[in-house]
Amino acid sequence: MVKINSKYPPIPRIMTGLYSLDRACINDLGDLGVPVGHFWEIVGTTGIGKSTFAYSLAGILATIQEKNIVLCDFEVLILNS
Repeated sequence: MVKINSKYPPIPRIMTGLYSLDRACINDLGDLGVPVGHFWEIVGTTGIGKSTFAYSLAGILATIQEKNIVLCDFEVLILNS
């Protein structure tokens, strides 16, 4: 069994102004906002707005940080054999 004796390192967070999203990303210390500097994977069925959400969030974060953001939009095709 692994026992962790210390706390996680602090992760920088950005308040997006999107009430539900900022609260959905709350951590165990009660810090609100979207964690930055990490990879995100957004999954779901076709046509529900995953790309639109990702592009919108990237634009919000880039504006707040005044930095460029890299966004990779991949599409995976699963073939049944």
